[in-house]
Amino acid sequence: MALRNATKTRVSLEHNRYIMYSPDDVRRRALVRLYERRFAVDNLIRALERYQQEQSGPAPKLPPVSVGGTWW
Repeated sequence: MALRNATKTRVSLEHNRYIMYSPDDVRRRALVRLYERRFAVDNLIRALERYQQEQSGPAPKLPPVSVGGTWW
């Protein structure tokens, strides 16, 4: 019985692979994937910008540098 169900499932999956979609449906699905990726990239960029701002913070105060008695 388990072998029969596994075979049915495999045949069903293979059948679904060959179903033809209309060109509009294919374009719509591709566009949805593109928007999902764009959203993910925008989130990554914002996270990196926040990270950079947190890391930079206020610059530490450094004493002036002197070279041979001359202050730069």
